[in-house]
Amino acid sequence: MLPLTITRSIDLDAPADTVWDAIGEARGLVRWLAGSLDLDPQPGRAGTLIDVDGTRRRIVITERTDGERLGFVWWNEDHPDDVSAVVIELDATDVGTRVTVTETADPVAVGSIASAGTALLSLATVDDLFDQSSRWESRLSRLVGLAAPLSVAVGA
Repeated sequence: MLPLTITRSIDLDAPADTVWDAIGEARGLVRWLAGSLDLDPQPGRAGTLIDVDGTRRRIVITERTDGERLGFVWWNEDHPDDVSAVVIELDATDVGTRVTVTETADPVAVGSIASAGTALLSLATVDDLFDQSSRWESRLSRLVGLAAPLSVAVGA
């Protein structure tokens, strides 16, 4: 089974440092990514995220390049073997900053991260990933309000 990936982007009429505060700092992340978040967004750190709908997720930061990129793995606490990887990237544009979020449920990575020892994704993972597609659009819409006056273009 091939990895399942969703990608969403939004163009913000805001400088990268303003957007990074909302992406790379805990106080900014909680305002657009979750209902609540207990996490220091540094590589190797783990925490708990509670989505606005009450879904509890465990989250582990896998990479961080200040001002440019934040990566993490996360999973729904009700489905601990269903792990996906998320990368949030910032790129300068002519008028501000593009934020691109890519989430991948990879059967090989899932097996190694969760020690599941299998290369199969559960139906819960597949359903959750497709549900995340609309959730990412909603999350990115919340990000709009954090980066001041913005031009928004959400796309696949």
